[in-house]
Amino acid sequence: MKDTILDLFIKRAEDGIATVTFFRNLNQKEEHSYSDLLNGAKKVASYLVKTGVKKGETVTLCLPTGAEFYHAYFGALLMGAVPCAIYPPLRLGKLDEWVSRTSYMLKSVNSKIVLTEKRIHPFLGTPVLNARVDFGCITVEAASTKFGSEVPEIVSPTLFPNDVAFIQFSSGSTGKPKAQCVTHRNLICNLDAIISTLSKSVEEMIGVSWLPLYHDMGLVGAFHGAIYSGGNLVLIPPEIFVARPLTWFEAISDMKATITVAPNFSFGLSQEKIKDEEIQDLDLSSLKVVMSGAEPVHPDTMERFFEKFSKANLKREAITPVYGLAEATLAVTFSDMDSTPIWKSFDKELLHTWKKAVLVNSGGVQLASVGKALPGISLEIRNEDSAVLGEGKVGELWIKGDSIARGFNDNGDCETNSNWINTGDLGFLFEDQLYLCGRSKDILIIRGKNLDPAPIEQVVSEFGFIRSGCVALFGVYDDKSGTEKAILAAELKGEDNPMYQQRMKEVVASEFSIDLSQVVLLPPSTLPRTSSGKIRRNQAKNLFEAGHLKYKKEYIPLKVFSNIMKGKIDYVRQKLGLV
Repeated sequence: MKDTILDLFIKRAEDGIATVTFFRNLNQKEEHSYSDLLNGAKKVASYLVKTGVKKGETVTLCLPTGAEFYHAYFGALLMGAVPCAIYPPLRLGKLDEWVSRTSYMLKSVNSKIVLTEKRIHPFLGTPVLNARVDFGCITVEAASTKFGSEVPEIVSPTLFPNDVAFIQFSSGSTGKPKAQCVTHRNLICNLDAIISTLSKSVEEMIGVSWLPLYHDMGLVGAFHGAIYSGGNLVLIPPEIFVARPLTWFEAISDMKATITVAPNFSFGLSQEKIKDEEIQDLDLSSLKVVMSGAEPVHPDTMERFFEKFSKANLKREAITPVYGLAEATLAVTFSDMDSTPIWKSFDKELLHTWKKAVLVNSGGVQLASVGKALPGISLEIRNEDSAVLGEGKVGELWIKGDSIARGFNDNGDCETNSNWINTGDLGFLFEDQLYLCGRSKDILIIRGKNLDPAPIEQVVSEFGFIRSGCVALFGVYDDKSGTEKAILAAELKGEDNPMYQQRMKEVVASEFSIDLSQVVLLPPSTLPRTSSGKIRRNQAKNLFEAGHLKYKKEYIPLKVFSNIMKGKIDYVRQKLGLV
């Protein structure tokens, strides 16, 4: 067993080799040494100690990507507390939902204090009160200067491998977010598996990531991965990527990055939003690994992405589908990084009825191999009775290993999990490779037939008038028929058209032999999502049944949005009726 992540962080500060660069554009880059970041963390640690936070208690971080995240995160670890990153308020129209979920998260981990920044601070008042956070909420800037500007000497308590390193929330795509206690042993084991696998193909670790640091892929893969490997890291605030995807590739080209990672939707967004002439000055030849994970990997999306960015010297073998989840700390499987990605077509009817996967030449569903289990991870495919299935049989994916995190029990305490866990994902093994084909928890049952929403949602996303990836299919029980009826909700790119719904129904009926009972078309940013951006089908269903999922031309005025960005929170709160 290697050191704790805190030991490794201090070692990087002492080595003085690796750096963290916060990248906003080609002319605005802010480089930090780990020594600088450690000094900032010591100031926060001193404040926490003097405030009364004890070893083992939870310190919650509600922060954007930046140096202050490092200060708060390692400030908590330095004095023996447990950091827990949660997501800031992302969309003004979802404030009520954010307040409710944030209150739940703070209470569920028994948070003792919340560290944030001045733009977010006013929004945290209600959640902090609801959760009865002992020491309230303070900005990192205020905490760092409360007791002077000098860098204090910190005597850190001894940390052990089985101590909790941090708490992360699974994204909650089918319900409330679930807190996972990740120990130093969990984290180091997963990082060792990741970096040892990467190092076989990547000599120099230079990573670029725009993923939020409250999400497992950003927090473990980028933030912690760079500390473990000793490589340089470039972080782009996620809002910068969303507003201008080209920034991601400018950073890769400018910093000669060798590794990057992102969910499937971002590759489609980049392919769609970035113009051919904008990539002429890019050079992506340094990239050895381009991981696609966090959500289903769609071969069509990745092929279109490669076709476009190969003009900037992107290599096909760099594209690397992967699979992981918060319950496993992060990574579970990697595909081969020295080979081109594997796409295969399977009989969709057999897949959707949990039968044997059969290759087809045409008319099938194309799936991506997500490779093999990483060192230290075991996986099995099981049926509904938990019996292990053989090669090609579709079932639920179960995993076991040293990186499996501990969950919170009903008493709010961390509990050990050394057993096999059900990921809730459907998949099968074929030619020694793992393929995923849906989620068992989101399965619809219509007239006794299991129906997987994922492939239907993917087909609907291809319509030019629908926002890619902004589709939810769910079942609603129908008393008359005695079975579920299929409801499809999708966000439009522009104005509604009476012909859209009929076209979508016809295509779904033709492709999948399923009659959609209703198609609900919505304006952008209407469907509920997890903190990592996944559609929450179950909550979409609840909104539909309550009559709240409908087309409404209610947009937040640009003036209000501008005031948020300028930090004029009081004005916004008044306009929204929050005060």
